[in-house]
Amino acid sequence: MKKQIEQVREFRQRFNLPMDGCKTMQDCMLHERLIQEELDEMKNADDLIELSDAIIDQIYLLFGYAIHLGIDDKLEAMFDEVHASNMSKLDRFNKPIYREDGKVMKGENYFTPNLKKIIEQ
Repeated sequence: MKKQIEQVREFRQRFNLPMDGCKTMQDCMLHERLIQEELDEMKNADDLIELSDAIIDQIYLLFGYAIHLGIDDKLEAMFDEVHASNMSKLDRFNKPIYREDGKVMKGENYFTPNLKKIIEQ
């Protein structure tokens, strides 16, 4: 993940894009609009190539958003925290619980990821 974040950082530097926090809601809204555009492209993809392109573009944009917010150096730790939280969704018998549409649901051992702790470090 670090290599990819550095590549997006290089892009943002080369194109003079902000990397010091969203100063206005407009700053943040641009990222959200661009991510939504790529999500729409993903929904309308006709093949694996188009789908892959939309997924990578979303990841690229999300890394750029994290850089802009100044949390890019914490992404790996936050990812690990969310992964541990997701793994806690198993029920007391270590079995997954699924909603009718296949979504994994939270078991009684679930814990909320503590991202605040990571962000404030």
